[in-house]
Amino acid sequence: MATVERQSGVSRPSSQIVALDIARAMAAMIVFLGHVRIVFFVPWDELSAGSHTLGAELLYAVARFGQEAVLVFFVLSGFFVGGQVIARLEAKHFNLRDYVIDRATRLMLPLVPACVLTAVVGYLLAGNFADLPALLGSAFGLNGIFVDTSFYNPPLWSIAFEIWFYVAAGAVACIFTGQARALALILFIAIGYVFSILNASFLLFWVIGALVYKCHDDLKKPVYFYAGLVIAIVGAALFETHHAGPDVMARDRAVYWQALVCVGFGLMIPYLTTEVVGKLMQPFAKVASFMAASSYSLYVFHYPVLKAMTLFVPRMESFGVGPVLAYVTISVASFSICLGLWWMFERHTDDLRRWFKDNSSIRTSVVKSALQDV
Repeated sequence: MATVERQSGVSRPSSQIVALDIARAMAAMIVFLGHVRIVFFVPWDELSAGSHTLGAELLYAVARFGQEAVLVFFVLSGFFVGGQVIARLEAKHFNLRDYVIDRATRLMLPLVPACVLTAVVGYLLAGNFADLPALLGSAFGLNGIFVDTSFYNPPLWSIAFEIWFYVAAGAVACIFTGQARALALILFIAIGYVFSILNASFLLFWVIGALVYKCHDDLKKPVYFYAGLVIAIVGAALFETHHAGPDVMARDRAVYWQALVCVGFGLMIPYLTTEVVGKLMQPFAKVASFMAASSYSLYVFHYPVLKAMTLFVPRMESFGVGPVLAYVTISVASFSICLGLWWMFERHTDDLRRWFKDNSSIRTSVVKSALQDV
């Protein structure tokens, strides 16, 4: 399988790398299944007597790796989006208007409906719209900076980071291309302020993904994959061991373990893009592509969907056959609802993107003609 595709003369990471599609889908599912457990099961130490079984330990363990899954998202985003910016800069094909349209449509088409859904669910559960300021801020990446992240959709915390990653990449590209440099300088001031509040280490983790794209031809040997796998496992183990413990110093060092996860996964990416791995993964291509394509919708929609279901399903205090069947039923039902929301919104991203580009081109031509007439 080809590891890059060429479009309009520009080399960029392919969105059809099956192994990376699988990684993205798995990361989304880990977050989703972990939240199903958190929403519908009481904490471990509150389970009824006799419920602390091996099966319960496995179920509860899934919820522990949500943060690592988000780190995988950040590195993949850096690889695909940051890599695309690098490729277009090298080919001298970077266009600010197209970049803004591409990133805005990608983020906003599912995000705005997710915020609306969250507001409705919040009203159904609390009888008010007290969460509305948080949701308005979340729609523009301002949660964690000026407003809190919504109580009814906490996964939106990472979307704020994603928005500012894209802003930073666009600002850097503007400096290199000479497009809108004054705007870029203003954005750099805003970015500096934003990451004085948000965790700036996550921006560095995103950059790791972009650097992997830049160097991926030199890192395709299996030895880098296996070294990265070991590093990522060690980082995840250290992070899980220390970040939630009573030792404040150990919690402060959690960023180092997160960095190991990101560096390790980054080293794994180049080998996963090789033709050898592509052929092995080819039987899973269609399923992986679909799951990866809908993973963003699953991420932004699942939590309010789960919270809405708490109107009908009580939180479980025991673990056994009945609760497991309930867990599976809830997971399938909520996943199906999220797929329906993907079908309504995110799957139209390319159509909306083309519409914006076509109409913005028309408006630009009209303005240029008017100026020439003057």
